[in-house]
Amino acid sequence: GVLAGFPVVDVRAVLIDWAWHATDSRPPAFEIASRAAFREGLEKGRSVLLEPIMKVDVRAPEACAEPIIRDLQARRGVVESPGAQRPRTAILARAPLADLFGFAHRVRSLTPGAGGFTMRYDRYAPVSEDGSPDDFRPAMALRA
Repeated sequence: GVLAGFPVVDVRAVLIDWAWHATDSRPPAFEIASRAAFREGLEKGRSVLLEPIMKVDVRAPEACAEPIIRDLQARRGVVESPGAQRPRTAILARAPLADLFGFAHRVRSLTPGAGGFTMRYDRYAPVSEDGSPDDFRPAMALRA
């Protein structure tokens, strides 16, 4: 892609006109022209860089819930369900994968080894420009 060299997704292109010439119409010429058109379209189409958003499920002692929620929010996480299930608490959240590195160590230190978490891919969302929590809109590769 034109933003950071990552793969481009969710793009549809339609060829509306072309011309063929016996001397110049060879497959490499069409490939070069299509690459140039694709790059120009991405530059004019205001490409958006996407990042993976993960669903996070933290299980910890109830007394440790608040520090874990604060840590998730500091990692641009959005807590969806800070439910209490005594004696352990289930905290459900969504957070960007890039901000979850080191989270396992942090959970262990905040819960004296008694907490744990799982995460799984949820979707891609646009990278926020200022690093603030995003509303995790549905993923889009291009904005009109």
